[in-house]
Amino acid sequence: MFFVNWILKKLSQLVHQSFVLSFLFCLSALVSILLYSLFYNWYLPKPFIKRSIDFGLYPPNELIGEVSLFDRPSHTLHQGQEYRISLQLDLPESDLNFDLGMFGVTLDVIDIDGRKTTSIKTMGTLVYKSFLLRSITTLFYFPLYLLGRLEQRQNVNLLIKENFVDNAYMPAYKMIVKINGNVQYYSAKLNIEAKFSGLKYYIHSWFFVSSLLITAWLTIIIFLVILTSFYDLRGLIFSNERKIDQKDKKNVKCLSGELKKIDDTNVVKTKDDLHLRFKENLSAFKEYLKKIFIYLFLSIL
Repeated sequence: MFFVNWILKKLSQLVHQSFVLSFLFCLSALVSILLYSLFYNWYLPKPFIKRSIDFGLYPPNELIGEVSLFDRPSHTLHQGQEYRISLQLDLPESDLNFDLGMFGVTLDVIDIDGRKTTSIKTMGTLVYKSFLLRSITTLFYFPLYLLGRLEQRQNVNLLIKENFVDNAYMPAYKMIVKINGNVQYYSAKLNIEAKFSGLKYYIHSWFFVSSLLITAWLTIIIFLVILTSFYDLRGLIFSNERKIDQKDKKNVKCLSGELKKIDDTNVVKTKDDLHLRFKENLSAFKEYLKKIFIYLFLSIL
């Protein structure tokens, strides 16, 4: 009977410890996921920004379009981040566009106060096709042109700036695109693509792998910090084991006739001692967390 009771107590103790440790591990996992989500949104900028442009014709033969970079004015381009800016034009293969030849494109970056921070200029043109080539293409696709399945158009992608870095003191709020020449177009889009390198490249390109590794690393650290810092919590988890062992020793000594008086003053703690120890462990835990965040901040930089 004594052996059966001992096994039942051990099983109940094991279930209790497993439940508490599982709860702490799940809590650590949730906290790590929350921390990684906040870190991801703060550290990694938006990879792609695409805005449609509606041009207006202004004298002398100049198309001007204004692009608001962000849905909310509080959002700006990340400081120190390189961006690739390109202009995508959908142009008809009209005689006017072919006769126009090359046309100039100017991009002006404006801050929230209306000041021009950067001005970039480039040139663009349609892909050259001779009159004979256009005639043959028209005759070959003549049925599709009649049915409206195909159109005589070209998609021109103009690179404006390969390594654009926003001004940290005057962040970009909007961009003004100017096309010098009466260019006929169907649609126009301004594409801004972030060029990632280092840790940002791996987080963006290997999203699931990096998320799994970083979340697991944070979970293990938080779980170990809880177990190694809060000694009172660890004592709460394993307190039943010490009590059961003491009772088992008493029972064994009673059966063998070697019962001795056990001093319980070393086992029972007073309320003042627990309060003081909790304060010491809490301060040690804060210092440990402070060192971890400083190390993470320095490793990011």
